[in-house]
Amino acid sequence: MDITRMTVGDLLARHAVDPARLDPAPTDPSRAQTRARYAQHLERPCTACGKEGDCRTSRSVVFPGAGPRWVDLCRDHSLAAMPRWSGPTTIEGLLADLRAAAEVSPERGVAVRLWTDEDGWHDGFMDDPGRYHLLLTSDGQPVQHGWWASEETARDKFRRWVGEYGSLPDPRITLTDGESGERLTSWPEES
Repeated sequence: MDITRMTVGDLLARHAVDPARLDPAPTDPSRAQTRARYAQHLERPCTACGKEGDCRTSRSVVFPGAGPRWVDLCRDHSLAAMPRWSGPTTIEGLLADLRAAAEVSPERGVAVRLWTDEDGWHDGFMDDPGRYHLLLTSDGQPVQHGWWASEETARDKFRRWVGEYGSLPDPRITLTDGESGERLTSWPEES
């Protein structure tokens, strides 16, 4: 599927979906309401394409003349309607933001924990993300990244990401050795 980024309203207009026919939603649903809606996602078709049982997101959208309505989207349409990432683009930037958030409200006891496929949950792992860095971009913008201590695990993730995210607009996946700075592989391969 060719994914072009657009607003939810533009996406539904492109697929000739009448918002008035969608399920009414609260204007500003609580997390519990959104989770309850999403918990039933396998029973719902994608609001845009109608694909059965493949909805990955649910959100409340306010439409002029129709009011707030639930919009349930499959993976491809959810990505198409997702705003571009405007946050940090490096692991160092992400960690700096997390540290700053923890410093703002230490009385809340904000704990940052990291999950790795190799070892599970880690506390205090923020200063050593791992040697091998995997970065996914779409249309030149970072979408997802991860760090792994094992090159074998990082290469396995690389192969999985090509299969899972290769249909994004202008995708690029790179695997880099964080110690040497060497690019180990990339997809699509550079010519």
